[in-house]
Amino acid sequence: LNLCPLRHAPNFITQLSNRNLLKARENKIIIIASFIIVILLVLWIVVLLYAYKQRTRSNRMLRNLNRMRNNFYAKITHEFRTPLTVILGLCEQMQNQQQITSKEAGFYLKAIDRQGNHLLSLVNQLLKSAKINAGIDTPNWVNGDIAAYLKVQIDAFQLYSKTKNLKISLITNQEKIDMDFVPDYMDNIIQNLLSNAIKFSFDGGVILVSVATTSKNEIELKVTDHGSGIASEELEHIFELFYQGKQPNNNAGSGIGLNFTQQLVESMHGKIKAEHNEKNG
Repeated sequence: LNLCPLRHAPNFITQLSNRNLLKARENKIIIIASFIIVILLVLWIVVLLYAYKQRTRSNRMLRNLNRMRNNFYAKITHEFRTPLTVILGLCEQMQNQQQITSKEAGFYLKAIDRQGNHLLSLVNQLLKSAKINAGIDTPNWVNGDIAAYLKVQIDAFQLYSKTKNLKISLITNQEKIDMDFVPDYMDNIIQNLLSNAIKFSFDGGVILVSVATTSKNEIELKVTDHGSGIASEELEHIFELFYQGKQPNNNAGSGIGLNFTQQLVESMHGKIKAEHNEKNG
């Protein structure tokens, strides 16, 4: 019996070992490649989901923007149509009357003037608001006595308040209070706040305007009326554009003034808020 020599056995074992190592390396590479592919697929799915979510969000924002724009046009058209309808109606009555006394003509002209000024005020506030939002408004800052400035503004409202049997009082904690402010902005702020206070105050009431320096070296301006007050659930909405609360006696305004006032206050680096007392304004 002839047996093969075993001198080639080590080479065979080495080759087999190398072959096993190569196969194990290939398997390892395949596993790593598969893992990388899975990760890439997961990342790709995440990217697709994110893109879809962003697209959905953008579409939703565009729909909301379109709805807000349509609501804006509808509401502002209504605000313009009301005084225009009154003006045209009064003009038509004057034209149709054969004989009109000077007293009646004066009554019609005053009503037309009042509605025309209301319409002009709406246009001016919207234009100013658009400029502020676009950042193209150029406010004229001054430094002066705000207490004295407010007194002049309040005096201009005293005659109008007397026709409503109301009194406006100014209270200050210092004789002179200097601050930086924009006169044009302050005119509109006081006009809107006092107009609202007069509109919603009870007959024979008092409107208090107070200005004082605080412990934080800030200026605090308050306008307090004595009317029916504001429901607590409405407070968070009263500075929204075109918001009209549930006011008695058809006293709801245009929903522009308080939003505009907030813009002016914030443009002067201030803050505005409303507090209520449902029984006392």
